[in-house]
Amino acid sequence: MNREIQEQLEIFKRMSLYSKGVAEQLIKMHDKNNSQQTVLLISLVRVIKYFDAYIMLVENGYGEPASDLIRSMYHTLLWMRWSLISKENADIYFNIGGEDMKRMLNKSINMGIINVEGPEDPKKTLEMLCDLTKKTYKPKVQEQAEETGYGDFHNLVYTTLAGISHGSINFLKENNTVSYMPDDENIEPFFAIANNIFIDCTIVAEQYFKQGTIRPVPNILELTGIEKAVIND
Repeated sequence: MNREIQEQLEIFKRMSLYSKGVAEQLIKMHDKNNSQQTVLLISLVRVIKYFDAYIMLVENGYGEPASDLIRSMYHTLLWMRWSLISKENADIYFNIGGEDMKRMLNKSINMGIINVEGPEDPKKTLEMLCDLTKKTYKPKVQEQAEETGYGDFHNLVYTTLAGISHGSINFLKENNTVSYMPDDENIEPFFAIANNIFIDCTIVAEQYFKQGTIRPVPNILELTGIEKAVIND
């Protein structure tokens, strides 16, 4: 592992420690009746775990799997910011698991996997289940990005992250070969994005808890690493 990667990982580890300290503070401040605070706290804890896992993957030379976690961190950030737009959005966050189950149920019904035989009127029960599964709403990632001010970043960066995750963007070594062995390639180009997404998650949560305000979205140059973001202790 080259020196630049080692130095950046040390910075990341300090950032993680700082964010864990913030999370401990927010846990003590948390109003359990405030759904928006709850979304932020759950999300911050989750993104810290993602970030720590990202660090471990990079340390061991797994650049492509590490970049997958950046995408997960970005999804979490969008939920944090989108939930702060309104209490209704925060409530949707808690219903997403149920909505996903409804979609699974809908597909199972349409495929004939679910056979309703127990009730007195199986046909009516099946119709009721179908009606239930139609009443679903889950915001699209693009929609959340546009509504939270992350539209430019989404258009510029998300396609790349999704392409890596889906396998439509494949990394080749300099000699146009592939290898399953860990290496230092395809790691440093994503440092700035991982850095700035993680910082935004931390500051968004901390600022809303302590000041009741929403952090302005950083400019696209800062988010993509052309300008460097920092956490001020």
